[in-house]
Amino acid sequence: MKIVLLIVLAWAGMWLGGCQAPKLDTSGLELTFNRGAQLLAAGSPKSAIPFLSQAVASTPDGPEPVALLALAFALDLQSEQALLQAQKVKRAEGEAPGWEAVAVGIAETVRHRPEAAMASFGSVIAKAPAGSPILPATRQWLALSQVIKGDHAGALLTLEELAKAPPMKSTAMLWTLLIRGRNGQTKEAAETLVLCAKDVAAAFGTPSFEGSLDDQTLYDSAVAAIAEGKLGKARGIFMVLQKRDSDGGDTGLWLALISAAEGEWQAARRGLRDACEAGPLAARGLANQLSAVVRAMEDRPEEMIQHMLAGQRMMGREASPLNVIEQPKPEGVWNSDAMK
Repeated sequence: MKIVLLIVLAWAGMWLGGCQAPKLDTSGLELTFNRGAQLLAAGSPKSAIPFLSQAVASTPDGPEPVALLALAFALDLQSEQALLQAQKVKRAEGEAPGWEAVAVGIAETVRHRPEAAMASFGSVIAKAPAGSPILPATRQWLALSQVIKGDHAGALLTLEELAKAPPMKSTAMLWTLLIRGRNGQTKEAAETLVLCAKDVAAAFGTPSFEGSLDDQTLYDSAVAAIAEGKLGKARGIFMVLQKRDSDGGDTGLWLALISAAEGEWQAARRGLRDACEAGPLAARGLANQLSAVVRAMEDRPEEMIQHMLAGQRMMGREASPLNVIEQPKPEGVWNSDAMK
């Protein structure tokens, strides 16, 4: 039996949730655009670039194909090309900036210009209509740029705003936990982990200790222990499970989060690194996306993006096919995979 803690981070929504299909002359061209957008959402910007380039060649005034091509270049770490492409986006006077501004922010982050990045992300947040799905996406990127700049307090405030969007609550809490843990704010970090565990416990209910203590019962009891603030007890149970489960499940992730909450930063960092390389795809995908936050705190933006893309690809292979022109679906609370 696999034990998998699956948090759907909605990164497909983060990248493309606000994108609407352009009005194109032919169904074939629309399919080309959608294929490029799907590849981009799935964490493969390099593969998306030829499709989006073809869509742009046929509809150079876009603006959405042009904006997404700029985003693809930015995520493919072609910063100069992303900036050039973003300048080609033509929007109506007074229209809020879109993914081209996010692309500029990412490119400037990679170029180690976090203040310029923050300004670009801020322009989206200031002008996008309330409820726009591009807002949670932009706040995520803004938080990362703030972390890279060293403004962890600002990043925490941005994550507070992000948590108000129900689809992104779990994402915001996990990022907050890591930032607080890195800064030695163990009391606050532990409180955040407790809240996360309470969400999981609410999903599967109170564990039953009748009969044998199988892996499922142990897992549930470990999460329940965290929800009660008993991190040491939970650590011991997860260590037992880690030894029992040949593929590791997501126990390594829990152990890394406990280490972060207790101020054991190097242990947390090693735990996330190991979780990126072992276990089910969903757990490895989540570990990679959390490692992206760690890389941001180390001012390593290129590796940050590489971890994000790796995580998106892994989690995407476990998910249903994406429809990238719809708004992102709500983020599932913490769930154990096929455990009940």
